[in-house]
Amino acid sequence: NNSLMLEVNICDLHLGKLAFSSTCGEEYNLEIAKQRFNDYIQKEYERAKEYKVEKILFVWSNDFFNTDGISYSTTGGTPQQSGMSWQQLFLDGCDLLVNAIDLLSTVAPVKSFYIASNHSRQADFYALCYLSAWFRADKSVEIIKNQKTRYYEQYGTVLLGFSHSYYEKEKNLYH
Repeated sequence: NNSLMLEVNICDLHLGKLAFSSTCGEEYNLEIAKQRFNDYIQKEYERAKEYKVEKILFVWSNDFFNTDGISYSTTGGTPQQSGMSWQQLFLDGCDLLVNAIDLLSTVAPVKSFYIASNHSRQADFYALCYLSAWFRADKSVEIIKNQKTRYYEQYGTVLLGFSHSYYEKEKNLYH
């Protein structure tokens, strides 16, 4: 029936990561991450309008944050550098997500879900719950509060599968 779904996938943003060109080859910080995120969302928004999509699948929770709370470390405990408080980082991240969903939902209904990751497994899930509460009365937004390392979405005859590679065994992946 010529209907289209757009997958907007912004995995591994690592919001809050602090990196320097002298050690990593390029600068990366909160402002750079926010700019990249917003530029990408704007580009996908324009694409959604151009193709007149009927549904948007918003994938964001694969290491959206670089750390997992007050310890400034990954979920597994690896220390990370950050240039801000964990509370402000969480609020800034939720603002980015809410604004993105608000914009995308002006074109088509938006569906989002959770994928567990190795840097921010808890923080990403808490952000998902924040989004679920924020959009609870919005009929154009569906937030799936799944708690697994995988998520599947069927659209027509297509089945899309999502997972963070950290939790997958290479021998189980199709090559």
